[in-house]
Amino acid sequence: MHFRCTFDQAARIAGLNKKKLSDDRCIMRREFGRDFLPTARIGQPLLCSMADCVALMLYADFRRDGYPVKVAGVIASHFRAAIREFPNADQLTAIKLSNGATFVRPTDDKRLEAEFRAGRHIATELTINIDDLRERVRRGAESRHPVEEAAHEVA
Repeated sequence: MHFRCTFDQAARIAGLNKKKLSDDRCIMRREFGRDFLPTARIGQPLLCSMADCVALMLYADFRRDGYPVKVAGVIASHFRAAIREFPNADQLTAIKLSNGATFVRPTDDKRLEAEFRAGRHIATELTINIDDLRERVRRGAESRHPVEEAAHEVA
């Protein structure tokens, strides 16, 4: 069974105003060319997976820390993709090289050291405890609003 909830529920779990979040997503699409969450089909509700909710929680944390929409959205977008690619990772590390390329891999991945750190000029490195964010999402969902358990995950 996979976790899913509506966009409204995900916004409340992350402690974000739905209208402001929708405005932020428009800014991301306009300035970055993509969004950090999936887009619903016309006439269908947007259903968020655990990866979506974790990315939204991460986005909310960065916005509360004063990061601009674009920076918080780009970080959330990179981590959302990595959470979907590495669903069992406890921690993920983002490495941004001096040429601007960004890679996100599980922190305990041996390739992280060999391929991305060795001999490269690292501009920034950010490690996020994904298990903690998943737990915060679960607690928020249980304490504030019931969420559905789905037989499959909605992309």
